Amino acid sequence: MENTVNKNVFFDCSTHGKYGTTERARLVINGEEISHGSYSWSNRPWQSFDYDIAMTKAFHNAKHLSKHYKTIIKQFLANGGKREEKRVKEMFKTVGMVASLGEVFTTNQKDKNDWKTRMLKAGLTGLEIPEDWENLTENEKEERLNKIINFIKE
Repeated sequence: MENTVNKNVFFDCSTHGKYGTTERARLVINGEEISHGSYSWSNRPWQSFDYDIAMTKAFHNAKHLSKHYKTIIKQFLANGGKREEKRVKEMFKTVGMVASLGEVFTTNQKDKNDWKTRMLKAGLTGLEIPEDWENLTENEKEERLNKIINFIKE
């Protein structure tokens, strides 16, 4: 199983064993194996994601990695074995889903819009609401909020 960090870096992972299990991970950069790591167990341990321990060992066993490669591999492992853009996309979907719950938790349009606005502000750091926001009609606010929510949920 290949866990791609970027176009030049990946972990080649495999599982071996009949009674106990060994997970192996090879760190490959530009087509060349840089290091490897393995982890054996008989009762499955808790891991943040598949091959977490083996990939972390392969990373720590790597000698002479450039600062650039160290940074991107650390980030990949910290993101649960996911590339950064995938993690951000999943976060956006979550924020959109939570903001959408305003339709369920509230009864009138103003409360729904207030809920959606609060959830978007909380989940999307740096989101700036227009200065004239309070002057807009509730229908216009709803239309704009729903456009944002639908966009980030895609």
